[in-house]
This record gives sequence, structure tokens and C-alpha cells, in this order.
Amino acid sequence: MANINSQKKRIRQDSKRNVRNKSLKSELKTTLKSIENGDVS
Repeated sequence: MANINSQKKRIRQDSKRNVRNKSLKSELKTTLKSIENGDVS
């Protein structure tokens, strides 16, 4: 575990960003798959 305040903050920020990035990547993959399958609406 980090002892430096700035590093603790960085860990908190990274975990929040990781959750957001994961959902965005998943949504992007789903969209790309539907485009490749010709399900464009």
C-alpha cells in the first residue's frame, strides 16, 4: 500500500478510470461486432 498522499490519490483515480474505461471498451467491442455482422441501424 502507498504511503505518499499523491500516490494514494493516484490509486483512487486509476481505479475510477479503470471502471469507466472497461465499460467504454466493452460498449465499443459490442458496436464493432454488430457493424461487422451487418446489424447497422
